[in-house]
Amino acid sequence: MAVVALFEWTFHKDVPLQARVGEHVEDFEELLSDQSDTKKDASSPKKHFDSELFSSVTGGVFDHKEQIDKIIKECAPEWPLDQISRADLSILRIAIFELLHRQSTPTKVAIDEAVELAKEFGGMNSSKFVNGVLGTVVKRYVTTEEEPTGAADDQLASDNQTD
Repeated sequence: MAVVALFEWTFHKDVPLQARVGEHVEDFEELLSDQSDTKKDASSPKKHFDSELFSSVTGGVFDHKEQIDKIIKECAPEWPLDQISRADLSILRIAIFELLHRQSTPTKVAIDEAVELAKEFGGMNSSKFVNGVLGTVVKRYVTTEEEPTGAADDQLASDNQTD
């Protein structure tokens, strides 16, 4: 759901992301409510929309966009941001935010989810591209498998001092 909101935002930057997030929260909650009303089968798992997680991820990506984009440029140097598909860019932004700023998301989960999203929403080679970029991000910025740190902030701060 966050990918959809961020993807859409790349086309409509004139509307604040938080306004779009609010619209999407209402739409997604209504959609899931409608689906659960039409499915009378008790064996079907009930889908749940976590609006707090959705808002946290989209807001976090927005708040850290400059840092995240700098990391993408560094980890995919042959791909200027304007040449990366908007779907892939949205997926990368979410995954990098989760790797660096959401300690509750294990590294493997963030990468696996991003690769699956790239397979579903991206082009033919998107999953390989996303996996490669995130592999480089992990090597450079994530110190342990389960505990992302503020290493990205430290690295960027030292990069800015040498500029």
